[in-house]
Amino acid sequence: MSLIDRPLVCLDLEATGVDTDSARIIEIALQRFVPGQSRPTSTYERVVDPGVEVPKTVQELTGISQEDVIGQPTFAEVAEEVTNLI
Repeated sequence: MSLIDRPLVCLDLEATGVDTDSARIIEIALQRFVPGQSRPTSTYERVVDPGVEVPKTVQELTGISQEDVIGQPTFAEVAEEVTNLI
């Protein structure tokens, strides 16, 4: 028996803060499930460059440092890839 009857995506975001007007994404993780499968059919995890400084409080909370995001793609650069998985 399947617990779901259509595809389901679990999405987790880490960001530079909680203000939706100013916070920027620093990590995206998702798992996609389809009916009849007991394990995710797709898994995705990516650190992204927010284009702003990662606050020290966020670094301490997430373990994601400024050095971790430097040189990574921006969210705009991975948005289509994420959308296709969703």
